[in-house]
Amino acid sequence: MGAAQGPVRGGSVSAQLDPNGSAIRVSDDVTLITPGLRGVATVIASTRGGTRGGSLVADPLADALARQDVQTHHVIEIDDTQEIPGLGATRGLGARHGEDAIELQVRPPEQGWEQFVVYHDESDVITWHFAPTRSGAKAPRGAPRGTEAVATRTYLIPRRVAPAPREGRTRGIFTSLGKKVIRVVGFKVASLLIQKGASAWMGRWENEHQPYAVRTFTPENYLEPEAPTPDWKALSGKRSLLFVHGTHTRSHVEFTHAPLDFVKWLYETYEGRVFAFDHPTVSVDPDHNIEWLMESVPRAVELDLDILCISRGGLVARRLAAEQGGPRAIHVGNIVFVATPNAGTPLADPKRLNDFIDSYTNLFNLLPDTPVTIVMESIIGIAKLIAVNALKGLKGVDAMVPDGDYLRDLAGRRGAADRHFALASDYEPVEPGLKAFAMDSLIDAFQKEANDLMVPTAGVYEGAGSSPFPIRSANRLVFDHSKDVSHSGYIRHPDARAAISRWLGS
Repeated sequence: MGAAQGPVRGGSVSAQLDPNGSAIRVSDDVTLITPGLRGVATVIASTRGGTRGGSLVADPLADALARQDVQTHHVIEIDDTQEIPGLGATRGLGARHGEDAIELQVRPPEQGWEQFVVYHDESDVITWHFAPTRSGAKAPRGAPRGTEAVATRTYLIPRRVAPAPREGRTRGIFTSLGKKVIRVVGFKVASLLIQKGASAWMGRWENEHQPYAVRTFTPENYLEPEAPTPDWKALSGKRSLLFVHGTHTRSHVEFTHAPLDFVKWLYETYEGRVFAFDHPTVSVDPDHNIEWLMESVPRAVELDLDILCISRGGLVARRLAAEQGGPRAIHVGNIVFVATPNAGTPLADPKRLNDFIDSYTNLFNLLPDTPVTIVMESIIGIAKLIAVNALKGLKGVDAMVPDGDYLRDLAGRRGAADRHFALASDYEPVEPGLKAFAMDSLIDAFQKEANDLMVPTAGVYEGAGSSPFPIRSANRLVFDHSKDVSHSGYIRHPDARAAISRWLGS
């Protein structure tokens, strides 16, 4: 087995990788097997705070990991990467989607702890990795005979050397500066998770960090994480605009890139009667969301609403529309669905939750200057559940499973808005690294169906075949490849804002 070359950079150690596939022990706890890949691996000495150490830049993801009580155990940089054609083909190493892989072997977590890996490639694409097996004591693969057996945990990481981002492209929330960066992290397994399951654990976290709230949404406060409760008497009986956000996020995050003049136009059009519904999105389904909303609105208030909803928020809007004709005075005039999974998304399937969090992570990484720490914390929460194989009971995600129980029940409910509109996109990444990620990771899930990296394009306006779907062509705007609109980028696009203004202004 190859050994580390010695200390560099303040106590860190580095080693040359072997493209022939020999196991290279970079440090006492880190071994790399890299058939077909040449480069220099460095294990960076641990640091405190929101940086990853070494030459790397500040990292908001480090803050989110810390807030989720996840500790960084090892950070491995791989510089000067070069794939060597023809080498490594017989090794049989394949990452999650069958692409060529490198093998990372690390010390397993201590009893009562679990572990996973966050990988950042040269193009700033971020993916989450989990050990396919719980390895016992064995000699590292690729090591010479007679090597002492040690307890290891093995991770398979995509080998592909991704091209650096285009020059002049605004970098996202994380940048690897053209290197591979592998972060091995661990967390203490909560007793609540063991005793009550995924929904109870995630529910407690959402109650503390993404709680229910109904808030005003004004030109002065729409970028603030909190705002006062609306004046219900001023809203009662008058057409008002309700904004409903999507999965993992909050209202102020969804509207971060909305120009002030657009928010002012909405505010003036509705004479100040604009409010937003912040709510948990992972542990509970839209039924629970609407039950809470109805309990929070005074019974004497008559709601007359238009609804602007993003992603999963559209399912919440449909569930609210189904309350019409019930004991509460509710009328829904217009619903604008923005990237709503009205027919579900294949990434919500419990078997694809790893792809689900990979895609969401990179969607938000596309948006610079976005307050994404709270979003990343929610994604990390799901990563922890995957690591302990607790994949059942996430009702908020299950609600988006195509042809799942929730969508079938929602389709059978009576009640709809007077008019429905839809924004959808057939998105194809421009960045070569992100495009390769989509081809490797998402093509099987979507079966080559057009999508925006999260939701099938046609599902937004065709739904699952029940009323009010399909939404007629005059009431929808579908972006093609040339518009570069991803699942997280609709409100940024001027054509999307123009369509919303046209539909709501009429």
